[in-house]
Amino acid sequence: MLAEDLLPNRLGAAKQAILDCVATFEGNRVGLVTFAGSPSTVCPLTTDYAFFKKMVDEASPENVDHGGTRIGDAIRKTVDKLLDPAKGGFARRDCAF
Repeated sequence: MLAEDLLPNRLGAAKQAILDCVATFEGNRVGLVTFAGSPSTVCPLTTDYAFFKKMVDEASPENVDHGGTRIGDAIRKTVDKLLDPAKGGFARRDCAF
């Protein structure tokens, strides 16, 4: 994520893309899962955009346990932890993998 083929680097470009996308939301809940070798929920679903932005700003390679690119694990964690049907998230049956 620190490769500089994008400016300022891949991580910075990803953070900016996330924040640009969230800036278009109004009243929607947002959450953040970081991942490399293993996923970590750093922001549960919330409408607190200031907190979400802070967590995006603080995301770094040091926040993950070990390296790798296991996006499937991050998707599963997102579905299991963030998209809770009891709290108005998507039901597992609605998610196709």
